[in-house]
Amino acid sequence: MVVAACVLSISPLNAQPFLDEGQSIALLTAFTDRGSECGLLLPWEAETLRAITADARRNWDGEEARVLADTAALAAATSCEDTLLVDYLDASRGNLEAEYLSLFLVAYRTLVEFDPPPEPVAGLLHRTDAPADVRTIGAKIAALEASGARPEGGGPWPAFVARTAAGVHELVALLDGAGPEREEAWFWIGASVRVAELWLANEDAAALCGPGTGPSVHLAGTLVAGDRLAYRFGPGLSFELRPTPAGWEIAVTDTAGIDRSAITPPVHPAETNPRQIAGWHFRNADNTGPNQGDVNAPQTVRSFTFALDRETALAGPVDPGAAGIGHGVLAIQDYGLADLAAGERARMVHLQFGACLDWPATAGEVYSGIYRRGFEQSAFYTDDGHGPFWLEADEAVTAQFLAFETEGESRGASVTLRMRVVATLQPFDPTLTPIVGPHEARLVVSELLAVEPISDDAFQAEVRAIGGMTPPQPVRP
Repeated sequence: MVVAACVLSISPLNAQPFLDEGQSIALLTAFTDRGSECGLLLPWEAETLRAITADARRNWDGEEARVLADTAALAAATSCEDTLLVDYLDASRGNLEAEYLSLFLVAYRTLVEFDPPPEPVAGLLHRTDAPADVRTIGAKIAALEASGARPEGGGPWPAFVARTAAGVHELVALLDGAGPEREEAWFWIGASVRVAELWLANEDAAALCGPGTGPSVHLAGTLVAGDRLAYRFGPGLSFELRPTPAGWEIAVTDTAGIDRSAITPPVHPAETNPRQIAGWHFRNADNTGPNQGDVNAPQTVRSFTFALDRETALAGPVDPGAAGIGHGVLAIQDYGLADLAAGERARMVHLQFGACLDWPATAGEVYSGIYRRGFEQSAFYTDDGHGPFWLEADEAVTAQFLAFETEGESRGASVTLRMRVVATLQPFDPTLTPIVGPHEARLVVSELLAVEPISDDAFQAEVRAIGGMTPPQPVRP
């Protein structure tokens, strides 16, 4: 299986001289936890990173644990919009599928192909269609091989698959033993099952998306009482499952914390809105058995809508077919309830779900670059070397980056930033705006995804390196 130090191959800072191996592993561990909290990782991605970093920390001593605690404290204080966090996790994804997901998928396929599965392992397996899962995993491995990606350990893919399958058989044999070897075998078998079943559930969720032509995102996960899930997607929004006393609430929030899905009808009664997932929805009126229709509440499929612009979200319920409206569906695949005595109100304490969200293709694209706003100036340059572009935003978004404004020695306040934004490119009319210098187009920002202040010197140095004045290319999120 994975050698502990190999975790460094997915750490984008591992080549930096100021980070040793332990510091790099600590940083990836802490940023994985923070990235999951911020909605920057899919559940299967977070579980994969947690598994490989946990293995790398297996024999850490007290000093290394202190480094991890210090790093975790710094990561916890890091803003979800911080470009270091966002870019670090984006870079960490580079080898994740080929080197690590593939390892867990082949291990899982090997386990379910035992006939019957080993008795100690059978209790870990929760999916019910092993032949379909074997086919799905086979297709993924074939796609990785066709892409030219290299598996963990290098070499041809068939050799990697055979090597990994043989390793799983050895791990299963160790389960009958005792001591550290048995403990390590349980660790890798358990990690393989968790990662693979989350990934397979994520693949299943794609079927919820339907035949729409616009962009979409699908995900799957498992929560227990008190857990919160968030995942950022598309036009600067975040899909959330927030814990409530009775279960969970679906929300689609923007960077200002406004719930864009609050427009989902019916607004009243609120407790039976499809976004509310409550244990008592699945029980009868006196809580003595399942809901047979006597309680008017949504069941296992929850459809909801969300507004792509803030003004529509604040205006209240709208026609789901109106322009600028996104749609979501969450399917409850399994759940557990508590407080089942007669007369009580049942709580949901376990939730396994799949979800898909789609939205119109005109919702905006993601642009990344540097920006300076000052006296008669609003210049944005993209990372791929285009600009300047006149940047505009509504009052709420403008306030977010003006929080970094500083007073200059002349010509008043200014702000200089590196940032990622959701925006649309529109024609520029120089007669309507007081400007310094030419601009190719207007970049109208609807969401601020990440922001980091930079110095004027750094801004000018990057501007000097940029040539041309062609429209910028969006960065695919």
